[in-house]
Amino acid sequence: DGFDDFAVAAHNASPGGTTAAGSVAVIYGKATGWANQNIDTDPTGTSLVVGAAASQRIGNNKYMGGIGDIDNDGFADLGIGAAATNGGEGAVYA
Repeated sequence: DGFDDFAVAAHNASPGGTTAAGSVAVIYGKATGWANQNIDTDPTGTSLVVGAAASQRIGNNKYMGGIGDIDNDGFADLGIGAAATNGGEGAVYA
C-alpha cells in the first residue's frame, strides 16, 4: 500500500497464559499516520503474531527485521525469529 509499517516485540510475553511464548504486534501505516491507540482494546489496523509454545520467545530482538521481498509482491517482508524453537535450533517466520 506504500505506507510504512512497524513491529513491536515482547519476547517474554505470555499470551494466553503460555509462559514466555512471546508476541509481535505489527501496526500498519496509513495515509493519516499513526494515532495513540491501545491495541489491546482496539486492534484495528494491526496483526498479532504469538508464539505457539512455552519459552519459544518469538520476537527476540536479535532475530527480527526486514528480509527483503521474499514473496515477490513488490513489498518488503518482515522476518520474526523464535530462538528457542526446535530444541534451541530456532526458526524464522515470515
